[in-house]
Amino acid sequence: MLQVTLLYASRFGQTQAIAQALADNLIKLGWQVNCQNIMQQPVPPAHGMHLLLMPVFFGQPWQQATQWLADHRQRLSQPLLAMVSVSLSARKQQYREVTNNPFLAKMREQLDLPVLFEAAIAGALELEHCNWWEKLMLKRILAFGRVNSRLAAKLVFTDWQQVEQLAEDIDQGYRQMLANQSKLLSSQS
Repeated sequence: MLQVTLLYASRFGQTQAIAQALADNLIKLGWQVNCQNIMQQPVPPAHGMHLLLMPVFFGQPWQQATQWLADHRQRLSQPLLAMVSVSLSARKQQYREVTNNPFLAKMREQLDLPVLFEAAIAGALELEHCNWWEKLMLKRILAFGRVNSRLAAKLVFTDWQQVEQLAEDIDQGYRQMLANQSKLLSSQS
């Protein structure tokens, strides 16, 4: 059975919901998944694979989560199984492409760890939890993107099919990588 520790940070709960959906899909595919909210300051296990979900706020990975990662970087698996950026920009198809997503690039640079799989997933906007300055900024950003922020206090942009597909891609890709390694070892014997 394949095992992974899924590490996530969540400010309002959407990244946690995405992490749980990803974990549920990996479990259905035969994985054993241990979810840990890094804001509760867990020490990641020094063994096994790690999958990281990081929320982005105003163009930066969440500072508190970034600090936790800096403190625990040496304990993270190398390579990371996967790194996922959760942001509002990923509601646009062009920013779901890992090569076009500036937040994944920032996360990659900050962590400086090899990563097997990357994804950019759209999160949610919960205006009721934002202070006045954040509300003002978010309303301007959404107006620029032609989204009416008065529709609801919570706007969910997450594509749950994308989350399910990510689990399938991780499962198939990792199993294929293991099969290739096994063939290589067999051919060397």
